[in-house]
Amino acid sequence: MTRTSWGYRILLPIGAQDEREKIELTWKQSVGDRFGKAKIEIPINEKSFPQTQWYNRVSFRPENAPAEAGGGESESSRKEKLDAHGSPSEDQKLAQKQEAEEKRMAREEESEEQLSNFMKKVTLEKSLRSQVFERKGNDLITSRLSHPRNMHYITSQCFTSRLKISYKYVNGKRVEVGRRVVMHNGVDLRGRPGTPIYAIADGQVVLARSMHFEGNFTIIDHGLGIFSGYMHQSNLRVQVGQYVQAGERIGDVGNTGYSTGPHLHLALWIRGVPVDPLSLYSLPIRE
Repeated sequence: MTRTSWGYRILLPIGAQDEREKIELTWKQSVGDRFGKAKIEIPINEKSFPQTQWYNRVSFRPENAPAEAGGGESESSRKEKLDAHGSPSEDQKLAQKQEAEEKRMAREEESEEQLSNFMKKVTLEKSLRSQVFERKGNDLITSRLSHPRNMHYITSQCFTSRLKISYKYVNGKRVEVGRRVVMHNGVDLRGRPGTPIYAIADGQVVLARSMHFEGNFTIIDHGLGIFSGYMHQSNLRVQVGQYVQAGERIGDVGNTGYSTGPHLHLALWIRGVPVDPLSLYSLPIRE
């Protein structure tokens, strides 16, 4: 809550999965030497959101991936181990079986190592985001706001429900291994690679780095637990600690991270709750 010349200002988050029918605000007030309480109720309207399907491969390599070339026996050596009928001897069969098993185990160890490194990276990045959202900066939002792009073309709405179908390869065939519904907590805006991205409001840059899912990612702290995020950039133009104003160029549109094409994923969080970033423009923000 921010005290202003005309009273107090507060931004309240309403998430897509908020099941409340209303928000109740209660406060104490005084007139002279008299004290009392006041209360207002803000209704929450019900809204439905569209659903799309996404396919996600969970294995690092198809299980029937061909073995690496090289490292085998020479043709003459193999011929020496054939029996009188021109068929592989028992020793050769055993050697082939052992070789196949060794390669299979090597592939499994490689996949396990890749998975381990991946999980370490994702865990570290999750920790970085958590540290950012623990900040409690001063209110920096003014009535001056800016669109994050130089064109308005939405390719995916905020709070679109995405049915993610996970699969892996078994003997060259794609096999489904699970389904889950994920909420798209942001809005996707189309843009050609290299076109500008602007800060939507005044604030301080608290994260600017490459991350696995978000790609080149910038988070701006606007104070009082309000953060905006800009994902999949091709180029970062700001540094951590830098103060920016609404409309200042902070990066370029790209296709980095978990992305299917050049665009900006814009997100907004208020005290940890994802909200529609475009809803900010409809508020009568007074200074």
